[in-house]
Parts: sequence; structure tokens; C-alpha cells
Amino acid sequence: MIFKYLFKIVVLLLLTLITEGADLKGTVESVTDGDTIKVRSTNGINTIRLYGIDAPEKDQPFGNSVTTFLKDKIENKQVFIEYSSKDRYGRIIGKVYYNGTYINNLIVKIGGAWHYKQYSNDKDLSDSELHAKKNQLGIWKNQSAIAPWEWRKGKK
Repeated sequence: MIFKYLFKIVVLLLLTLITEGADLKGTVESVTDGDTIKVRSTNGINTIRLYGIDAPEKDQPFGNSVTTFLKDKIENKQVFIEYSSKDRYGRIIGKVYYNGTYINNLIVKIGGAWHYKQYSNDKDLSDSELHAKKNQLGIWKNQSAIAPWEWRKGKK
């Protein structure tokens, strides 16, 4: 009987550890595109997929612009990343901060990316997308802009 309770406690502790978030500090080595960066930290180079956003692909309208914006903003800079998971490619899914600015949110706010609602319920990202749409910023200048997840489907 006692083993059953101990087992339940161990399982709960393990689940807590698995779902608990982690932090990472490092220097942005490179910007792959508008929602993916490579960060050098004490444990090597990590690929970071920016949580909750989906930026245009490089061959999609505005794709190069948002990549350039992100490079100008954080490449070779020290960033702080909050994360709790990895995607199926092994990339860390994280909230990226530079000098206290939530970079994921900034990209959405300037109209550089969609709030990826399928994977995020982040209110800040949602509010920023509404702001960008209302003010027709970036991708929202084009009323018929195609979301990156739809763009990728068309490429396959």
C-alpha cells in the first residue's frame, strides 16, 4: 500500500520537473529567419524557435524584411530565453528577451509575424496582432496575406 503512494508521489514529482520551465542566457550567433535563431550559451549552440509566432517564410512576401529586422535587433546580442519545451525537430520553443523587451511580441506588434494561435494563447501576442492589423502594419498592409502555415502547405 505504501509503495503505491510513493509511486504516485514520484510520478507527480517527475511530471512537475518535466513541465517546469527553464531559462537560457546566451549570445545570438545567427538569425535563421523571422522566428528562428541560434544562441550560443554555456552548453553550446541551441536553436531557438520563437514561441507563439509564425513569421513569413523567406520566399514569402515580407519574409526577408522580418529576418533583417530580427538580425538588426538581436544578432550578436545577449538574450534571455524562457522555455518549457522543444519541438519535434529538437528546437527549444522559447520566449526571447533582449534588454527587457519581449522580442516575440515585438515582432508581432510591428506586423512581422502572425500570432500562432494553434500553439499559443499568449494574450500579449494576441493583443499585438490586433494592434498590427488595426494599424495595417507589416504583413497586414496586404489584405490577402497568406499565413506561413498555409504557405508551407502550398509548397508541398
